[in-house]
Amino acid sequence: MKRAVVFVMVLLMVGVVSGEEEWKEWVEDWVGEWVKVMEGVREVAAERYSSVVLKKDGSLWGVGPLAKWLMGREEEVRKWVKIREWDGVKDIAMGGGHILVLKEDGTVWGIGSNVYGQLGLVEEDKWDREKWVRMEWVKVAEGVVKIAARSVHSFIIKEDGSLWVAGWEEETKFGVEPAMNWKEGFGWKKVMEGVVDVATGESHALALKADGSVWVVGENHSGQLGVGGRRGREEWTKVMEGAKAVWAGGDQSFVLKEDGSVWGAGRNDMGIMGVRMKEKSYGMGEEYVWRWTKVFEGDVKEVATGGWHTLLLKEDGSVWVPEESVWLSKGGWMERDPAYPWVKVMEGAKAMAAGQWHAFVLKEDGSLWGMGENGDGQLGIEGVEGE
Repeated sequence: MKRAVVFVMVLLMVGVVSGEEEWKEWVEDWVGEWVKVMEGVREVAAERYSSVVLKKDGSLWGVGPLAKWLMGREEEVRKWVKIREWDGVKDIAMGGGHILVLKEDGTVWGIGSNVYGQLGLVEEDKWDREKWVRMEWVKVAEGVVKIAARSVHSFIIKEDGSLWVAGWEEETKFGVEPAMNWKEGFGWKKVMEGVVDVATGESHALALKADGSVWVVGENHSGQLGVGGRRGREEWTKVMEGAKAVWAGGDQSFVLKEDGSVWGAGRNDMGIMGVRMKEKSYGMGEEYVWRWTKVFEGDVKEVATGGWHTLLLKEDGSVWVPEESVWLSKGGWMERDPAYPWVKVMEGAKAMAAGQWHAFVLKEDGSLWGMGENGDGQLGIEGVEGE
């Protein structure tokens, strides 16, 4: 309870929560400890206020508003509900209103909204937008080795190393030439060659080339491109070399370099970048990290970063979070001064996922653990439907 109260105090300070009723709702819906929510899990994905998991038996399960919509439910989906049985799945990704499934045969299947073209499908009827939503799974691409999605856009990397994007936003074109008409805005658009990894935030993206160079594109209002200032980039711009993996959150970015160090850029509210605060101000860190800054080093395997939090997974299975990230840090407010202000919160992990205000850790034994905001049932702590 102490951590929940401290967290709400922080929200009040930054203007996220206002009014007594909202205060009570946040406390009631907040899960301040890691809780086991499911077993037999193979993959997990989270976006905004929804979550999906792929179980070891090949079944895909969802919880939260997106699952409610896809299942045609009137009531909230607060228990995990089975969306579909799959076989041969390699990876899953989800945006604000769509889900992508990458199969071992290289095909990509999608479901949900294509209103912004995020499924990569070309629409034929400009006026009948109800048809721009797919409530049944449809094959959207072939020859793919990696997928990424967020908000109203998607990325795929094909077997030949080409990077393709789908989804249209007026201010964020991800290096795509402006469409001449509404129909040209739909479909997959090739934006780069020689790519081995891709990550996307709300309105920016990172691509890692085979030569270890990192390229960025999109909005930069929070410094998430690491180029200094707020001006975004409409064309892909190289910002770093010697990298081997990239990740992106809502308005922040992370790069793992060959030497094992993790570098970050972007919004640092509540210390989510893991950058040491220069001054204490109601527990708030520097608001923005404008240029690429080393935030951690030492055998990092994966980074998961969402709207307001970041987690690091090391090769030894330990999970680390920024010390200033109050709601993920077991110790709450700490006044340590280590080289890198991160704290360990869990062991035995193999994967992670981060939504807007909630997080998951998948352990080696297949158990899934969740923590954070649960106002829309996005943690699935109420169990599995039918059990």
